[in-house]
Amino acid sequence: MVFTTRGPDGRPSQPFRTLFLQEMLRRGVLGQSFVISAAHTVADVEHTIQATREALAVYRRALEDGAVDRFLIGRPVAPALRSLASPRQL
Repeated sequence: MVFTTRGPDGRPSQPFRTLFLQEMLRRGVLGQSFVISAAHTVADVEHTIQATREALAVYRRALEDGAVDRFLIGRPVAPALRSLASPRQL
């Protein structure tokens, strides 16, 4: 499953994507996309679901704030495709 992250204006948002990925990583899940295989256990899936719930709670608070500033550690990551990347903001 591939997902899109959107900001308060409903448009795709790299800062909000960075926040979601940060919160997933803090919970031990690398969540750029969700791919399941036979190697994953029920416990793995349950852990991912719980991590997603918790990460989305932080995401929701950032949406309510209108920005990721209070929640994001560091700066937003740039898109991997150069055609989508704008000059990096410091």
